[in-house]
Amino acid sequence: MISVTPVIDTLIKVIPEDSTLVVCPPESSLVNTITGLSLSCGASHGTTLLSSTTGCVTYVPDNNYVGNDAICIVICDSIAGLCDTTVVLISVTPVIDTLIDTTCYTCPITWCSPTISSMDSVVVFSSCSPHHGAGNMTLDPITNCVTYSPSIGLVGYDTTCFVLCNSQGLCDTTIVIVKIDVSVTIDTIFTRDTIVCLDTSEIIRYHTVSTCDGLGLTTNGGAVSLLPHGCVMLSPNFGTGITDTTCIIICDTLTDQCDTTIIVSLKSTMRDTIAVQLNSSNLGDICLTQDELFGSTYSYNSCTRPVHGILIDYNDTCFNYYQSSAIKYLDTTCIVICDEYGFCDTTVLIFVPNPESDTLFVQTVPVSNADTCITLESTFMSGHTTSTCDGMGTSSNGFPLTINGLCISYPVSGAIFAGDTACILVCDTIHGLIVCDTTLIVYLPDTISPTVICKNDTIYLDSSGGMLLDTSHVVATLTDNTLINSVWLSNTWFDCTNLGVNTVTLTVTDTNRNSGSCISTVTVLDTIVPVASCNNVTVYLGALGIATIDSTDIDNGSTDNCGISTLSVSTTTFDCTNLGVNTVTMTATDASGN
Repeated sequence: MISVTPVIDTLIKVIPEDSTLVVCPPESSLVNTITGLSLSCGASHGTTLLSSTTGCVTYVPDNNYVGNDAICIVICDSIAGLCDTTVVLISVTPVIDTLIDTTCYTCPITWCSPTISSMDSVVVFSSCSPHHGAGNMTLDPITNCVTYSPSIGLVGYDTTCFVLCNSQGLCDTTIVIVKIDVSVTIDTIFTRDTIVCLDTSEIIRYHTVSTCDGLGLTTNGGAVSLLPHGCVMLSPNFGTGITDTTCIIICDTLTDQCDTTIIVSLKSTMRDTIAVQLNSSNLGDICLTQDELFGSTYSYNSCTRPVHGILIDYNDTCFNYYQSSAIKYLDTTCIVICDEYGFCDTTVLIFVPNPESDTLFVQTVPVSNADTCITLESTFMSGHTTSTCDGMGTSSNGFPLTINGLCISYPVSGAIFAGDTACILVCDTIHGLIVCDTTLIVYLPDTISPTVICKNDTIYLDSSGGMLLDTSHVVATLTDNTLINSVWLSNTWFDCTNLGVNTVTLTVTDTNRNSGSCISTVTVLDTIVPVASCNNVTVYLGALGIATIDSTDIDNGSTDNCGISTLSVSTTTFDCTNLGVNTVTMTATDASGN
């Protein structure tokens, strides 16, 4: 039989300060039957728990203790009467602790063992590199207490740390987060951005970020996406309004503090363009609204000034404009309205002059088209539509008009034309404002006189001593824009009393009673020789042997178309030498020398 007697065994264990050590057989003993379990030496800086069923011993170090400790485990076998002793040397190593506390901005705060560390002795104290270290850390060498004094004016959170080391070379690091006189308030952000980063300065560290309803929605049902670093992405739903609200809550699970932020998303304003009709005096008034702005206090500024007129801001929201240009133009100005939140709305004002009605006189040509084009007084009218004022497309007398752009064609109804009118409306749409220019076209009756050019002519009296003159003798050319109605001469019958140069007036009238005339010189000639008729006569010599005759003695009724001016005989005296038959010539001469 071999009897193996126990010796005192030694175990060395290293555990972090925030953990638990468990020692069980066979690590502590190899006895066959455990009938007794006891501690001959207990822990100095911790607690132990003995399990008689398993033979295990559990060791829990004191809170914040860093250093060495030991326990002695005795396990006995009642059958053999043997007891085995195990000494467990425990080294409790430090871990980085986080200490959270609150103080006022002028109040120091002190931490002592075991709050900061349960070392047997502190021989080294140092500050480590804090993240936001703004206060001062000091160590009381007698009490081993650490005091934090906030810097002057520090408000918010401060993060610092310190290191305590004992004589065995163990060092314990503690991170200290101090909230300094800060209360969490609900923030409100007005924005048109879709990505918004929140103010997290009032929270030590945020562990949870969510919408207040937990559904990830805005008030109007828009979507909210959570981004890193305390930012959110918004997809607001404005519906029929201009705002949507999002509630975001950020919580620090260490301090149980939460910060709420209300995000008011504002709908982006649209650049508005408004056309303002000027009156006949070139004046226009406009008052602007702020329907797209959220605020209640507004400022008004001009971003551009009008070029052709004067703009007067007479009560901030309302403006008066006067166009001073003699030529009518479209004139523009730009007004920017901003609220107290810095959001602005821009409105462009277009001042549209009022076209004046015009009257256009058109000289018509009968039985043809009277074609004319409208000249707009409004230089700004471009994209226009043209129609008659009554929309029927006819003149006042009911004759159809042909409209091609700004040009009007009117069919003159006949050669006899008394006149007509047409009312033409040319309209343009300028940013929803319909502007019309009215022109009254007066189709005048034909007032153009015929064009008559006369020619001079020579006419000859006939055998009766007369001559009938017609237009072929005096008309060189005869034209008119319509139909010739009548042609007449001031004198058409010429006789012997008109021999020589005569003045004849030719007058022409057209169907619209317009007349034209010219003067022709008509020379009247008589080229018909007289008809001489003679009688045979017997004369007797007188006592002196002489006899005389004249034309009356031998004229047998000579005639001429214009009358005989003179009758002459070739021989008027006879004597004895002429006894017998003699031939005598009688000559009849008219006024024209025939």
